[in-house]
Amino acid sequence: MAMLKNIFFVWEMGDDLGHLVSLVSLARRLVVNGIRVKIAVKDVSLIPKIYNFSHDGIEFIQSPRPATSLAQPNRQNRSLAQILNNTGFQDFDTLNSLVSLWKTLYRLVEPDLVIFDYAPVALLAANYFDFKTIIYGSSFFIPVPGCETVDLMPWNPSAAPALRASERHSKNIVNRILSPIGRKVEYLSDLYVADAIIIKGIPLLDIYSSQRSHDSSYELDLTGLMDTQIIDWGDSTQPKVFGYLKWRYRLTRVILEALVKLNVNANLYISGIDDDSIAEFSGGNLTLWTQPVNDLAAAQTADIVISHGGLGLACKAISYGTPLVIYPTQLEQINTIYTLEKLRSARRIHERLDANGIVKVVEEALKSSALKERTSKLRDQINAEECLLDVFGVIDKIMSIVKIN
Repeated sequence: MAMLKNIFFVWEMGDDLGHLVSLVSLARRLVVNGIRVKIAVKDVSLIPKIYNFSHDGIEFIQSPRPATSLAQPNRQNRSLAQILNNTGFQDFDTLNSLVSLWKTLYRLVEPDLVIFDYAPVALLAANYFDFKTIIYGSSFFIPVPGCETVDLMPWNPSAAPALRASERHSKNIVNRILSPIGRKVEYLSDLYVADAIIIKGIPLLDIYSSQRSHDSSYELDLTGLMDTQIIDWGDSTQPKVFGYLKWRYRLTRVILEALVKLNVNANLYISGIDDDSIAEFSGGNLTLWTQPVNDLAAAQTADIVISHGGLGLACKAISYGTPLVIYPTQLEQINTIYTLEKLRSARRIHERLDANGIVKVVEEALKSSALKERTSKLRDQINAEECLLDVFGVIDKIMSIVKIN
């Protein structure tokens, strides 16, 4: 039995560091198992934020990007097709150029296995090769092959005709790309066929869960961010609030203004915050972090977690029965809070709120025994799931796929 030696991770889309954190975490474990690993990342400038370039044997590559700026996704995108139409799939020449770049990269890397995390163009280009494939990532970006497009805003009035039109447009361009090798797709979701699909998260927060087969694999990663500091809450008896927010969003400042008014012990990682703002808010009951901290330990020990609603931290908080307060800024995050609100298991910070309004939301989350009870029930439900893999189960699955006779 020989072991394939070359695994290539690819990541094209998505704003959160969580993509890179997950891939590097897996890659480091694979290197220990004697595998050569390369990672193509959306933006190589993000790497120093989570990785110190120690000699792990991991090689990083910049993922192919469009030569010109494309329209960015916004909250009006209601399907995967509409999102992809704003990222290259709306134009044959643009998509064909990106596919050509990925094909060149595959020939240079010569992978035995490619693992895709939100990398639709790379996935399309893979049709020209015979290496093994794994799709790995958030459920939100992994539709079920053979299924029509899903409305990602189910709370709004139906937009079925527009969604079908977007699907047809993207599908026709994809089929032009595939025509030289005699392949075609019936639905865009047909691109998402692989030797294995591993979904980061839990079935509860999977918008496609009703379409997936019962043997779908989900990963609940409870290892925490690697090489990160564990928060020391000290001896304070104040309620403990952990937060992970991005400074570029308007309401993040207002949330800090609200927390200053509360009798809480708050530790928050604020991505992108400037030095003047750190000086303005630090001290007293607030500790601000400019580098990621161990989110798993924080979610386990905090009384509530405040975040934008990314699935990674949300799943960790729920798995420990820690209530969530969510300020969503992206469609995936809006879907997360939409699901949790239906279950009355989280609280939302609406864009219209001022500091006093946010104070009320946080106070209610801290004081509500009903919220804590419902979150604890979700924790028990997750722990009873038989389809969940931990990070070591994911490694085992990867290693089983790269074995050949």
